[in-house]
Amino acid sequence: MKKLKPIILSITLLIFAAGSVSEFDPSIIFTSETIDPQGNGDAKALADIDGDGTMNPILGGSNLGWYSTDSIWSFHEIASNPPFIEFSTDMQAADIDNDGDPDVIVGNAGGTNNLIWFENPRINPPTGSGNDPTIAANWSNHIIGTHGDWVHDIEIGDLDNDGKLDIISSGHGFTHIWKNDLPFGWIDIQLSNAGKGVFIGDINSDGWKDIATPFGWLANPTVTILNSWEFYPISVSAPNDEVLLADINGDSRLDLITIDAHGPSEFAWYKSPSDPTLSSWIKTIIDGSMGAHKLEAADFNNDGFVDILVGLELDDLSIYFNSTDSMGIFTKQQLDTKAAHNARAGDIDNDGDIDVFGADYAGHPPSVVYFNESVVPVELTSFTYAVSEGTVVLNWTTVTETNNSHFIVQRSYDNISFMPIARIEGNGTTSEISKYSYADDSLENGLYFYRLKQVDYDGSYSYSQVIEVRLGIPINFYLAQNFPNPFNPNTIIEFQITEASFVSLRIFDPTGGEVANLVSDELSAGKYKYSWDASNLSSGVYIYQLDAGNYFETKKMILLK
Repeated sequence: MKKLKPIILSITLLIFAAGSVSEFDPSIIFTSETIDPQGNGDAKALADIDGDGTMNPILGGSNLGWYSTDSIWSFHEIASNPPFIEFSTDMQAADIDNDGDPDVIVGNAGGTNNLIWFENPRINPPTGSGNDPTIAANWSNHIIGTHGDWVHDIEIGDLDNDGKLDIISSGHGFTHIWKNDLPFGWIDIQLSNAGKGVFIGDINSDGWKDIATPFGWLANPTVTILNSWEFYPISVSAPNDEVLLADINGDSRLDLITIDAHGPSEFAWYKSPSDPTLSSWIKTIIDGSMGAHKLEAADFNNDGFVDILVGLELDDLSIYFNSTDSMGIFTKQQLDTKAAHNARAGDIDNDGDIDVFGADYAGHPPSVVYFNESVVPVELTSFTYAVSEGTVVLNWTTVTETNNSHFIVQRSYDNISFMPIARIEGNGTTSEISKYSYADDSLENGLYFYRLKQVDYDGSYSYSQVIEVRLGIPINFYLAQNFPNPFNPNTIIEFQITEASFVSLRIFDPTGGEVANLVSDELSAGKYKYSWDASNLSSGVYIYQLDAGNYFETKKMILLK
């Protein structure tokens, strides 16, 4: 992605710790680029709309569209006013219909049927439409439902673990879960103890996504999201409007961050206790006078700690950099005094670090991208893996190195907390291609995440991208034919599942009567074999049936005595 005439920002950094403020030497440089002098609107998102491998800024106000760039930025309209009123106040981009491309979910003012998703035509376009997303006529819109007022917040996540993305709309006293039941539609679940900002995350680490509010959280009922969501309050002195979940202090638990939406007020984070159902979450003030309509968590300086993007409309767009001492002390770096409303974070120029896209609300242009110019002393061209009998072999290649002391290989089980497992010496300064390898052996089957921490001689460091390794975890569901078949009287039934699911494996006679229930339990992803003894049954054709989440299959077998 080409950057046009970047402007180096004048940056002031302040450290916030126990109420004190002090000057701090800037370490991250951002360059700003106005991508649309007339661009404005509440709703923003980032996603690879056109499938070229880079993120596209998406903007909604009086109209809705997305930006692409080659040598110049171009705006591609999706929808306009009329027939729509105003795309506000929040927006997300996600693959709602599971066809492999990101769709757009947004609110339309405050009337009826004002929560809408626009179907990206790039993959599996609707009948009669082309697949070019730059053409507005190729996009089709679908009504999700009526929020009850202007939609303040939209969050996306698979709440019931059925493989489909559900939607939460919240604000102005209403909070709805919209259960994705496509192609049939959406099931509306209205929640109490909410009505303001919301955020999705697995707060109690039970494998099901919960819902955070600025004053507590709602526990996922797990069996079905249609059941009651139990509310656990958090002791907050003055509930704010907005909320974010992130592991601030690196203890593998999701902490809660709150801020006021429209004016400078208390910006704070609450440390999650080991039992998050308790109300005594420890509060730390990040900034006594800051606001934001949307908070975004990202690691802007590649130090392994979560930073926070904060934008106060028409006033202050800043990043709060997290300290590296697990204390959750923040350093503020102001990017601009405009383009702050609902700003979003993502790697827009595809260079491996996190950039920012912003604009202010309707009537207040321009729209701007802020490019992160972090200097990476080592050019890593590949980071791959191979698996063999309980061993993960990591391989990486550099084409240039400058003052490269060493690499630290890090492993994680949850893609949140990483631990060092090996040190591999670097090659100092060289323009030659360098190849490295490390074998992580004696591993049990499971899901692993790896990254590299590259360290210079002066102690400065940066991180590679994370790679995910599934060791012994199947890629596809299947139900195998029993063996032997025909059998007398014992046979083996084998199946595999790709994710944790409630599994039932039942056997039926030719009349449909159940004669055996071999499995009825929650199982982890993996391959399973079960033996069935049919010594008490007569010869004939029997049917065995596997039901695991969204996977359902039956097969026949023959008992021949």
